[in-house]
Amino acid sequence: MASPSWVLAIEKYRPSDVFPEPGIPFIIQLEGQEIAVLRISNGLIAYRPQCPHEGFSLRKVRPDAEGFLECPLHRFRFNVSDGQEAGGRGRLACFPVKETDTGIYVAL
Repeated sequence: MASPSWVLAIEKYRPSDVFPEPGIPFIIQLEGQEIAVLRISNGLIAYRPQCPHEGFSLRKVRPDAEGFLECPLHRFRFNVSDGQEAGGRGRLACFPVKETDTGIYVAL
């Protein structure tokens, strides 16, 4: 299995930059894919902002107090820590993400 290719997703201008803002998905295009980067309490997650059930957009969905993204179409709830749907009916496509002094990188 090939190792993932790390791609610079968000460049930081100062090592102290905190971006994206906690709880607000930041949507980017990486190698033809739409990816959301979200800062949560214990770090960052990167995921495809599309419900796997029927493809509804999750671009504007913010996590609730319990740490779930809820699809507005059919109320499927996805855990932000691992992308798993609460009822076991699917999972968001998630990507490894890391933060350095120079930026945020996503592995595709």
